[in-house]
Amino acid sequence: KINLGLTRDAELTEKILFESVIDPRDRQRMRDAIYHALSARTFFEIDCRTRRPDGSLHWILVRGSGRYTEDGVLEAVLGLMLDITQRKELELAQESQLSEERSARQRSDDRVDTMDGFVSSVSHELRSPLNAILSWTQLLERVHDPEKIRQGIDVIARNARQLSLMVGDLLDTGAIVSGKMSVRRIPLDLGALTGLVAEEMRPDVQARGLDLVTPALQSCVVLGDESRLRQIVWNLLSNAMKFSREGPVEVSVRVEDGMACLRVRDHGVGIDPDALDGIFERFQQLGSTNAGRIGGLGLGLWLVRNLVECHDGTVTAASDGVGHGATFTVRLPIYRA
Repeated sequence: KINLGLTRDAELTEKILFESVIDPRDRQRMRDAIYHALSARTFFEIDCRTRRPDGSLHWILVRGSGRYTEDGVLEAVLGLMLDITQRKELELAQESQLSEERSARQRSDDRVDTMDGFVSSVSHELRSPLNAILSWTQLLERVHDPEKIRQGIDVIARNARQLSLMVGDLLDTGAIVSGKMSVRRIPLDLGALTGLVAEEMRPDVQARGLDLVTPALQSCVVLGDESRLRQIVWNLLSNAMKFSREGPVEVSVRVEDGMACLRVRDHGVGIDPDALDGIFERFQQLGSTNAGRIGGLGLGLWLVRNLVECHDGTVTAASDGVGHGATFTVRLPIYRA
């Protein structure tokens, strides 16, 4: 009784023990252990949590066995209880520490694996436009056909622009991770800005055999950083273009429920429903889970999410599944002077 926090003259029955003293989380486990030991006529030893009259939680170790008559009838249960609170708390603390250390090691291993994959991806993605630039530069030294020269200049310019965007994404990633990303917010017309970016990207979209459709570019003013908003639109359109093989890429800006809504829709490879929750994570590449790897650093959508959040907005993705395209929606607060 003392180990249960009870006085010597306190009543202690099986009913009181299991309904008032033993913690509810351990009651069934205690009953099962004792029942099986008594049925097998073996010794039992089990620990459990108990609640004392003052409300404090203690651990006890129960050891015992049954006493039987000559006819094999259970006559009594004999045993003892030991307070093992200090030992148990030390064991639990050590288990918690070991578990945290294992989790930390696993997180570290995961980060190393992710970084190894990222470095490999960066090397591949940067090498592709560099090789194109070098190859065409060498070729232009030997050709005199004006049409061939114009084609080479276009290829070099396109790959140089792609390389510049990749380097910019890497620099912005470092700024965000280190907390040094800055935005200079001024009133801007999101519809007009989106239209300008769409026209800048139209040649690249058409070069892929796609149409760029702007069904609605409603004028709505938001408080934003022009370069960062352009980056958001550019990344979403680039993403839609990259994952589309046919059908139009649609971009629209409307006012919905008092918010400025930028929506980019494609009819490309789509997104597996199980992958939707993770597509805005860093180093995630949709191409790795949808119809083969398409390429990219896996930073575009992560940057979009962070840049949108810097503008007090949200970005969501929707898709009916692989092969059914995807829709990305950015919602930003309307600016009211």
